[in-house]
Amino acid sequence: MNKILLGVSVLLLLGLTTVFLVEKQNNGLRAEVDEFQAWMHKYGFKFADEVQLQYRRSIFYQNKDLVEQLNSENNGTFHTLNAFAIYTKDEFNQLFKGYQKRQKSHLIYSLKGDVAPSIDWRQKNAVTPVKNQGQCGSCWAFSTVGGLEGAYAIATGNLTSFSEQQIVDCSKANAGCNGGDLPPAYKYVVQNGIETEADYPYKGVNQKCAYDASKVVFKPKSFVQVTPNSPDQLAIALNKEPVPICIEADQKAFQFYTSGIISSGCGTNLDHCVLAVGYDADSWIVKNSWGASWGENGYVRIARTTAKGPGVCGIYEEPVYPIY
Repeated sequence: MNKILLGVSVLLLLGLTTVFLVEKQNNGLRAEVDEFQAWMHKYGFKFADEVQLQYRRSIFYQNKDLVEQLNSENNGTFHTLNAFAIYTKDEFNQLFKGYQKRQKSHLIYSLKGDVAPSIDWRQKNAVTPVKNQGQCGSCWAFSTVGGLEGAYAIATGNLTSFSEQQIVDCSKANAGCNGGDLPPAYKYVVQNGIETEADYPYKGVNQKCAYDASKVVFKPKSFVQVTPNSPDQLAIALNKEPVPICIEADQKAFQFYTSGIISSGCGTNLDHCVLAVGYDADSWIVKNSWGASWGENGYVRIARTTAKGPGVCGIYEEPVYPIY
């Protein structure tokens, strides 16, 4: 009788253990599903069918492992599963940048001037709210326009949002959503001027140029290509106005960046144009064009080094700004 009871007890114990393990596994799966669905709800994503949903879900959890790895490196930055969490590295690099080097076609200037200990053009009403280029390789147009907005605000006291779409459509030396560079974009604006975003709104696709000269608000006199590979020259330029720059953003430091100062993990092969809006003792303050949910409310801080050369992420390689 005791042997029978013992056997029954063992069977019951094994059964309970099995139920516990299955329930634990199910809870884990439910937690994963809930986490992914919460992310979908937060960022407003919907998928065409179950196959696509499961594919993106798998990428999401691969990226979750990567984010955990990045945060374990303790390198001064913090990463999260942001709006880019369902994209592979290759997809991210193809969809959300757009720098393409064009011919050197303008004089390079060596600047002189004072350098303040710190500066932030956001506090001087010379920087518009963060914008979003979407899935169009138009970073170069957003960078160009950021410089124009800053220059115009400093010259007139009026902060006005200008049209990236005009430059995407009409700067024929560049390639629209397929990429471009700052000097040809500024050449176009110097010749034609820029309309407001309200008059020529952003669509994030290539369109036929719809430029209307009667709606031009600002036409810069010229533009300056600052001496490259010099932290001092970038600092002098930033004491004049916000400065369009280009960086390398296709490495691990950027896709899931949320906060902190990037000092490594990017490289110096330029592929993305942004806007430097200031600096402090430790970092350059940079406005991106991936929306305000990315990074520090749409901004990233990049380590401010003092040695000549490309700098962290190539930030010293191509500073350009308009002359008002």
